[in-house]
Amino acid sequence: MHKQEAVDEVLKLLSSFSIKDKVEVLANVFIVLGVPGIKTTDEITRSNIIDIVLRDIEKNGQTLTNALVRQGLLILTWLKED
Repeated sequence: MHKQEAVDEVLKLLSSFSIKDKVEVLANVFIVLGVPGIKTTDEITRSNIIDIVLRDIEKNGQTLTNALVRQGLLILTWLKED
């Protein structure tokens, strides 16, 4: 499968959701994709994920994985405020 085919398939899967729900799904996907790349000895939970991401940025600078998690969390925050 080519990348564009994958994009088309994801959009097809999301087509029945509202825009808010689509964005929430994608935000959670960003988090799930990014978390395994964050090196920590702590278990990452909902209550500590922000602290762990911030420590990872402090230790390793901005990386693709911590940026994905950060963006996913930011999007979820926007949705919660909406």
